[in-house]
Amino acid sequence: MTKRTIAIIMVCVLLVGGGLGIYFGFFFVPRSQTLRISNWDVFLDDDLIADFTTYMREKTGRRFRVVQNIHTSNEDLLAEIRDRGGDYDLIVPSDYMLDRMIRENRVQRLDLGRLHQVAVDAGTTDYSIVHNIAPVGQTPVWEFNPLIIDQRITDLVPMRGEHHYGVPYLFGTMGIMFDNSIPGLSDAIQYYGWLSLWANDVALTPTWHTFHPDFDPIAHADPDQTSPTLSRTVVPSVKDIGRENYALARLAMHRNDLIALSDDGMGGTDFTFDPAYRARLEELFGWTPQDGRTSFTEELSAVEAFLNRLPGNTLLEQGDQSMNQFMANNFSHQLGMEWSVSAVYAMYAGANGHRISYYIPREGTNLWVNNLAITRNARNCDAAYAFIEWINRPENAMDNMAYTGSSTPIIEASDGLYYWFTNHSDMFDTSTPEGIAWKNMFLDAYFPLRAASPEIMQRAAVMQFFGEGRDAMLEPMWRRVSF
Repeated sequence: MTKRTIAIIMVCVLLVGGGLGIYFGFFFVPRSQTLRISNWDVFLDDDLIADFTTYMREKTGRRFRVVQNIHTSNEDLLAEIRDRGGDYDLIVPSDYMLDRMIRENRVQRLDLGRLHQVAVDAGTTDYSIVHNIAPVGQTPVWEFNPLIIDQRITDLVPMRGEHHYGVPYLFGTMGIMFDNSIPGLSDAIQYYGWLSLWANDVALTPTWHTFHPDFDPIAHADPDQTSPTLSRTVVPSVKDIGRENYALARLAMHRNDLIALSDDGMGGTDFTFDPAYRARLEELFGWTPQDGRTSFTEELSAVEAFLNRLPGNTLLEQGDQSMNQFMANNFSHQLGMEWSVSAVYAMYAGANGHRISYYIPREGTNLWVNNLAITRNARNCDAAYAFIEWINRPENAMDNMAYTGSSTPIIEASDGLYYWFTNHSDMFDTSTPEGIAWKNMFLDAYFPLRAASPEIMQRAAVMQFFGEGRDAMLEPMWRRVSF
């Protein structure tokens, strides 16, 4: 090899090396300028991530990036943090999981004062989700601003003493999504509530077959009639999550006493809540044994036995399977337990046909609240606080609610979107009673705080952390049920 060849090779190496150095220097963003988030799928608009990145670049004068991981369940998030050493600044656990993470010291107490932002409108309007309630000159005392963020949701955020560990992000309910093109199915579901999933069980749903408009009780007094009736062979679906199925079973098992406390009867619409109803509903979302049973083991066995009464063709759905099948008009099942966020997506996608409906049974529902929390070992707390404050600005919260199909506790954002759907959207046909009913179901799913049906928030309770030992028994419960 000649000296000339060696010189050329060395120049090329220097140029390539320098080029790579410039490349990595331009595109590499250090961890101190990175916000790492673990979130649910489709729970943050990609455009908002890009907007926040731009906002942080302008605010700090440095390059900035957001890295988002997707977790599929609360248990998956816990395993990521606890077992796999996930490096995250900001996480989005649901209510009971945030409570568990507080107890296990996996999240840090929030300094609400760091979320306080004034001077949006020449210093006259405070658009922050928190505000200082101490008199001028005294030590600041920060609390969630009830004019900005709905207190009915912030009251449900897990706390330790007076200390907050999470900020409500998105929330919703649990209900029954169904194919309303089947004659009589809507009426049957509204009558039987959660027991509708047990439509094949004559003892639990004795009059199921009578909810067909062509049913003639005089001509067909025989329950084994062969003329048109609502079929007991409808295919239901449930989620592959033990906690949801546990809550479903407990609501269905104790439906009669819940209804007796919550309104004027099984066929009534005048909701007059007994004060004992709230206590009873919250008890059923806990682990306390019922009906004389004395241990959680016995209670879990009773719940599993009840779930085993579901028909053998019950589908065990993972994540958004049910939503995707309904949206694709692949009606492999006709009704199922579903989260409101999925129902909103499916109903919106099928709005022209109005075939998909969502009903929140009057015996009660789960109100799930996903919270923004900062991990105990967060490496970029400044960016985490900045994101919490930024995503909860009304304009951003509204965009994110429109994108995700979930509800936001930011009052101005939710009210703005509600106004648009009720006054400008062309997705509703209110010329028929069925069209009005469908519109109300959609609004109930999307805006439970402004629900058309009576007092949805009064009929909703939050799932609880049962304790590590009981949760360990609960998590694999669905695997022991022979769907």
